[in-house]
Amino acid sequence: TVVSALLLKAARRLGPAAYWKPVQTGDDSDTNTVGELAEARPHELLRPAWELALPASPHEAAAAEEREIDPAQIAKGLVGLERTLEDSRLIVELAGGLLVPYRLDATQGDWLEEIGAQCILVARSGLGTLNHTLLTLEALRARHVEPRALFLVGDPHLSNRSTLAQLSRLAHVFEVPRFDPLEPKALDDWLDGHDVSMVFDP
Repeated sequence: TVVSALLLKAARRLGPAAYWKPVQTGDDSDTNTVGELAEARPHELLRPAWELALPASPHEAAAAEEREIDPAQIAKGLVGLERTLEDSRLIVELAGGLLVPYRLDATQGDWLEEIGAQCILVARSGLGTLNHTLLTLEALRARHVEPRALFLVGDPHLSNRSTLAQLSRLAHVFEVPRFDPLEPKALDDWLDGHDVSMVFDP
């Protein structure tokens, strides 16, 4: 979510931009958090297509309300937003990891493949990230989705960054610290020292 706020700020430096989290589970609104950290205006924050009370995976949170998430409806919503906001860069945040299910027969990764998404991979910087990140990258590439960049969040870890840069074969790997304090100025200061504009290239 912090990286989404960073990307919204970065996109806004290039022109109009907006943020959308299609599926929100739990009461802790990521849209509100991004809005605060990115100092976003109301029209830059788009309402989730699904807002579910249980803080759990989308399929479980939907089942708790006797509902079912339809990935096709999310894709239709995205098309509509892209038409309405055709001059804007749209930052879309998914609900957790790549293989988190929207329903038992459809994961977020399947949805990304279906829509031919351009994506950015966000991972932890510390212990365990090599396996998790490379597995996720393998699953993305199996779906013909190639990330534009990798963002590693947490305390800087030179060995992990170097290993992932080599094994991932991604051209752009960024390290994002745990900002203390976590506030808009910290994000602006980080962006001033890191050019991420290439992730928005056509």
